[in-house]
Amino acid sequence: MTSDQQPIQARVTVRRMTEGDLPAAKKIFQLAFGTFVGVPEPENFLEDQDYINARWRIDPLASLLRK
Repeated sequence: MTSDQQPIQARVTVRRMTEGDLPAAKKIFQLAFGTFVGVPEPENFLEDQDYINARWRIDPLASLLRK
């Protein structure tokens, strides 16, 4: 970093995930991992699976999200 550059500071909020967050979390999961593995329609990746809901129900206190 040169002397005329300033570091970027960002505020990040992290909180526990609630049941109401699950639909959006599933969509983010599908798009992110579907894109990563290169499926043609990443928004439909693992559509028939209940991975996010199942993980949240196992231990809701361990599920976090960033705003």
